[in-house]
Amino acid sequence: MVSFAIILPEKNRVFLSIPRKALPFSSRGANQKGVSGQYSPRFLTAMAIRELRLKNVFEKGSSKIDFLEQVFPLLHKEMCYAYRSTLNGQWLDAGSYEPSAEDIAVIDSVLYPHQSQEHLSLKDYTQWFMYFLRKDLQESEEGNVHGPIKAATDIIRDVRDILREAIDNSGLESRSHQYFLEHFNPIFNRIAVGPPKLRNEQLLALMEANVVSLAGGKDSRLVLNDCEGKFEVHSPFKEESTEIQADVLIKAKIASFSPLHDASPLIRNMTANGIVRPFMNEGYHPGGLDIDQCQHPINRMGEAQTTFWVLGNPAEGANFYTYVLPRPLVNSRFLVDAGRCVADMYHQMMVRQAQPEVAINAD
Repeated sequence: MVSFAIILPEKNRVFLSIPRKALPFSSRGANQKGVSGQYSPRFLTAMAIRELRLKNVFEKGSSKIDFLEQVFPLLHKEMCYAYRSTLNGQWLDAGSYEPSAEDIAVIDSVLYPHQSQEHLSLKDYTQWFMYFLRKDLQESEEGNVHGPIKAATDIIRDVRDILREAIDNSGLESRSHQYFLEHFNPIFNRIAVGPPKLRNEQLLALMEANVVSLAGGKDSRLVLNDCEGKFEVHSPFKEESTEIQADVLIKAKIASFSPLHDASPLIRNMTANGIVRPFMNEGYHPGGLDIDQCQHPINRMGEAQTTFWVLGNPAEGANFYTYVLPRPLVNSRFLVDAGRCVADMYHQMMVRQAQPEVAINAD
């Protein structure tokens, strides 16, 4: 979220907010699954991903997957299924289930709230935005098991490992990889990994008290006014166009890691010396270091550096969503990867210790 602060002559401070896509992050549903409960997917499964790869090898000569054409329909159907089953109060037969027009429309409205929306003015858009917040808070109260909307969106959290099966290590076609990260992933973050309900309650209260206001709508542009030394947000609406000025711009988003732009002397030197290289998926750089499937970094010559390992944010690119905290009693991907790396490390140490020492006769 990007925020603006205007310092008025009376020393009052007004915060103007432009959330990404002009939408608030949805609050998390009340947790009714416990610490380890997870949804078991019926359609978007690891087997389905493997079958897609085999199909693509046979038909295209490549195992790479198109997310929009091949993975998203399975995820969308999964969300529709969870929504309808929760609404009905019982799990439907997955083998015969096909989403109804109503199911599809509901899930599409969650993914794309602006679809078919038209607003007369910034005031009109603000009223809709606050209505959206209130509705989301109500859905959050209903929970991620008993509430049909949050049950559907929570699926995205529970199938991350299956998404990784499709995405990791250049599993997607290059253009599809870019489209996923730039289009779908922000949507998934907005609807599935938002703030606790309390934060959206606080945001709504601040808006109702006129402490926080929206600076623009869904098609807003940020412009620097050189003449006045101000930031401006330009927004078109049906009956007006607005230009809201601000003195201070706060970019409240942490940049993703890339060895091409990282200021760390360690990363700069390792990259310059060819010890590591940026991860590339056929010309597309989503960020992160290039690694093999054992988490070893790959050097400039394409060789795996088998005596050290890369985990977490530096691997975000070759790996997907590495910054999720492990959950109790859940076989977290991060813990699994860390365990594999430590096991590999100890194996290498044991192999070295088992090698006989060679005596050299200097005579």
